[in-house]
Amino acid sequence: MTEYPLVTNAIPLFRSKRFVEIIIANIEAIEYPNIQIIISDRHQYDDAIDILEARFSEDSRVTILKAKDELTYAQHYNFLLSIGHGKYFRWMPHDDSYPRCNLKAKVEILENHAQYVLVNGPWHDLDDDGNVVLFKHPTKSKLGKWSYETSVFVAFGGYEGHAFKGLFRRDVAIDNGIWLFNTSRIISPERCWEYAMSLMGEFYNYPEFEYYKRYYPGSTHKIWQSQWRPSDIVHGWYYKFKYLWKLDGRPLRIIAFLVLMAPLTFRKILADKNSIHRNNLIRRFPGRRIKLLMRKLLSKL
Repeated sequence: MTEYPLVTNAIPLFRSKRFVEIIIANIEAIEYPNIQIIISDRHQYDDAIDILEARFSEDSRVTILKAKDELTYAQHYNFLLSIGHGKYFRWMPHDDSYPRCNLKAKVEILENHAQYVLVNGPWHDLDDDGNVVLFKHPTKSKLGKWSYETSVFVAFGGYEGHAFKGLFRRDVAIDNGIWLFNTSRIISPERCWEYAMSLMGEFYNYPEFEYYKRYYPGSTHKIWQSQWRPSDIVHGWYYKFKYLWKLDGRPLRIIAFLVLMAPLTFRKILADKNSIHRNNLIRRFPGRRIKLLMRKLLSKL
């Protein structure tokens, strides 16, 4: 690439002092030549933002934002998206590791392929002791092409690509009003956002980009697991339906979403409440042939 479009890398902080070294390592791994790095803390419950400000005081790429307006999770992320200047944008959570930046390659993919709205890749899950417990690639549609079937796949949790952590076209999100919602108890606002973006274009899986996600006591994921309730799933589908109604509005797609929502939500509730053996039985319902037929129908919408 002879010219490098501006990329905004936003790092929202919240009780982030124990992750300061991780954040520093992530920033120092960024080699992209035209980047805006925003570090923001809207609560300041600790001095993480001050430590980072001192560390990067002479780094012209870094902008430090301090406030005590106590923005919610969604409000904070939306605020950073709204003030970024980059053609391309990514959020970088404070507790994840990005040892390989690869921004040049990801920008080049988006520059050369208009059908892609987002680039992400595989991830490693780390346990409380920092050990890798899982390595996964984003799941592909079994039909091998991007369609509304793929978006439904994203909406109902079949994609599992953590696309929210990828690099995306900022104008697609801004121009279409694809913001994070304040979901019930902050459960899965990212998946709702991913579904909305999938309605706008394709996601590209870039295998050379890897990141590490941490699970630890007090992490949002741990809280979800300990406080999960069926109404959280229904609440999530409500916001996904709002996105569909706003961004697409085609009657057949809306009907398909509503038809699938009830049985798949019920199946999800049963699977989360039963043993692994019964989960396998539940996931096989209503049968491979019916699922394949539904996929083919959705792919034509």
